[in-house]
Amino acid sequence: MREGPCMGISRRVNRFHNRRCLFPTLQFLDNDGLRHVLTLLRDDPDKGVRSKAQYAVSGAIKHFPEALEAFAGMGGYDVLGEVITRADDPPTLRKIIFLYNTLMAEDPATAPVLRDNGTVAKLEEVLGKFGEDEDMVEKVGSPVSFLVVVDIL
Repeated sequence: MREGPCMGISRRVNRFHNRRCLFPTLQFLDNDGLRHVLTLLRDDPDKGVRSKAQYAVSGAIKHFPEALEAFAGMGGYDVLGEVITRADDPPTLRKIIFLYNTLMAEDPATAPVLRDNGTVAKLEEVLGKFGEDEDMVEKVGSPVSFLVVVDIL
């Protein structure tokens, strides 16, 4: 029951994002949809629901600065960090790490947030747990190296 709305929302948001029509995303934000799917992502016991919630979050905040600002304001980066710390769902971890990469490429303010909130240490823990998984190592390596460069600068 919880998966259906997440998928419906994320498909609708992504489809209209691709057409540059942001009305559905604005409705989603105005009706507190982002906060709801962040709660599902963090708290739902069902991995399928968490995966769909992550997809909805990603679709809402990518390429849409107002949604990213709302996401940051409601503790979205902390939610992603909590999910990464649990490290119990590799497919959702991959999606979150890919989202980090996308956000760092789109928004210069993302890298300092991830640097300052301990994301590098969390990603290092993921590497320790999934070191034999080449795909995970590749996905984690990109944001970690980017964040190390940001830290040096």
